[in-house]
Amino acid sequence: MKEALEAVWGGLALKAAARRFHIPYTTLQNRFAEAMGRKQRKRENAGAMQVFTADQEKTLKERIIRLAKFGCGLTRKDIIKAAYAFAEANNITNIFSAAKQMAGKDWLQAFLTRHPDLTVRKPQDLSEARCAGLNKEIIDRYFALLKELLNFPQLIYSCGETGIPLNNPTRPIVTLSR
Repeated sequence: MKEALEAVWGGLALKAAARRFHIPYTTLQNRFAEAMGRKQRKRENAGAMQVFTADQEKTLKERIIRLAKFGCGLTRKDIIKAAYAFAEANNITNIFSAAKQMAGKDWLQAFLTRHPDLTVRKPQDLSEARCAGLNKEIIDRYFALLKELLNFPQLIYSCGETGIPLNNPTRPIVTLSR
């Protein structure tokens, strides 16, 4: 097993190493993944997937939180697309997929690990009971956020309500932990 792993580290493909050393492919694949995990943990830089500086990540995190407060939470896909666009716009060297124009899921997982106050959640549908629970404080807070949004006119879209379904299926979004 040790020789097979060394051969894989040397550049031999997993399937070829499994055939050459007469080891089941899935066993070699699992052992290789375990070895990779140990190597990854041993790295001094725990943020191996960190592409942006701490300030740039802080800016991205603040945008995610601000949009979630406005009721426009970003999905995982939105975030990895935004990360790619940000890296390209600022000429930041990265390991993102140029073909898909997205950062990878591994980058997102590492980003969320570095920012434990962000979490992935499924938004709650608006029920009749929740709608009935509206009060002056909630409405005032909504309009305060709306007033803040007016500082960003590029985020305002004009559209009619016709053809907009009221009970859209919700997708998990990234937002602040409770």
